[in-house]
Amino acid sequence: MCDKRFQVKLTGLIYLYGSYTLLIFFPVYCNLSIALRKYISFIQDNKIIILPLFYLSLLVFGVFVFNLVVVDYIDGFKVYVNKKEIAMVKDYKVIHSILASLEQDIENKNHIDIVFDEYLLKYHKTESTLDNFTSLALLEKNLKENVTYKCKCWALVVNGKEAVYLRKKEDVEKLLKDIRNYYIPVAGNNERIDIRNIKILEPFKIQPAQTYFPNILSEDDAFSFLLKGTEQKLTYTVKNGDNFYSIARDFRLDPSTLIEANPDVNPLRIRAGDTINLSMPEPLLNVEISYQHVYEEIIPAPIIVKRDNTMLRTQTVVEEPGESGNKRVFADIVLDNGFIKSRTVAMEEILKTPRLRILRQGTQRTPNDILVASAFLSPGIGIITSPFGAPRGHGKRHTGIDIAVGIGTPVHAYRAGTVKYAGWNPWGYGNLVVIDHGGGIETYYGHNSVIKVEVGDTVAKGQVISLSGNTGISTGPHVHFEVRLNHHPINPLTYLKNH
Repeated sequence: MCDKRFQVKLTGLIYLYGSYTLLIFFPVYCNLSIALRKYISFIQDNKIIILPLFYLSLLVFGVFVFNLVVVDYIDGFKVYVNKKEIAMVKDYKVIHSILASLEQDIENKNHIDIVFDEYLLKYHKTESTLDNFTSLALLEKNLKENVTYKCKCWALVVNGKEAVYLRKKEDVEKLLKDIRNYYIPVAGNNERIDIRNIKILEPFKIQPAQTYFPNILSEDDAFSFLLKGTEQKLTYTVKNGDNFYSIARDFRLDPSTLIEANPDVNPLRIRAGDTINLSMPEPLLNVEISYQHVYEEIIPAPIIVKRDNTMLRTQTVVEEPGESGNKRVFADIVLDNGFIKSRTVAMEEILKTPRLRILRQGTQRTPNDILVASAFLSPGIGIITSPFGAPRGHGKRHTGIDIAVGIGTPVHAYRAGTVKYAGWNPWGYGNLVVIDHGGGIETYYGHNSVIKVEVGDTVAKGQVISLSGNTGISTGPHVHFEVRLNHHPINPLTYLKNH
């Protein structure tokens, strides 16, 4: 490189020397006397222009000669990180020295061994003047800002992929132990849990790894990540008898999670055929536990009920109290992530034999049964199964009285009036008939199987308006009878007693 620079300098000097020789001694190559006179005359006539140009050319020549002869060029290296130039150094060994110092500082700060991504560093040999080389302070700053590093750690590999990273091998081993123990059931009073096997269903291993510092999790975060994993998006079509809580139970979800996944759905107003979004956690590790559960269970006393038509249906007489027994149960259970996958009773040991309980139960309808049922049913049928004001969950109360009858029983108008509503009701009444009797009084007849009237019809007292059924939100065949005064539900029993 030095020989080449010398050749360049020598060539430049020869070129400049020749140029100035031609400029000064040009007259020699021409007719000396004529050319010299013209040359001198030209200079005298244009000395205001020529002299400054002459001095300027001398200055440029001097600077050029200075750069060629005096200023020296030094061998060096351009430093690139990920194709980005960050510095120019004389010797790239200084890079390794600075990186070693930075490595020690980072390791002391984070208490973990690291490895710089030196494969991203590239060096390009060059030459330059001394003032173009990067200072040590700026070089250290640029390296710190541009050279990334990975931490030496331990990875839990699940299904061939690195799932989580922790600092130490012991941390990963403890994490796996905690995952296994998390699903172990706790024995209650007078119970025993005999663990037979605990296994993680996915293939896994522990191995050394390198990753960026933010990817290294705490034990708590790694534990939570392995349990929850990713979310699996599914949908479910509502069936008869479903509610949000039964759906959540069947799919092993928290009810609040199910409600959050369906912001546009009223949990109390779902119907068969509705589509519900399910947001189900999909764990990265699934744990299966096999154990025997030994516990005591009460054996209810067997009951015999004697029917007595001399007593009201609400009256009961105990002829023989009887007594419950108890037994010890040995059940073989398999859990999948804490949920029962299979359960088999291996053996039962009777500890105490139950004694027979004998009851005498009345069969006569009560006066209230007769009063309410006779308002809209044929004589001699119907009993009250749910009174006005009975709790309905979520702070709600029953707004009418339920009378149990078989499906297809004729339902009569309580009084003459005009049919205000006749059809399907989406709020739980099923097939509903509403009659306006005037004076602010309306009666409701819900859960019908067939409707016999239309809106606007005038009906007489006792006219058949529908056939009883089990439609809407219903626990069995019955008629929901409701009385409203100025659109507000009132107790039908109280109203009927007073009218």
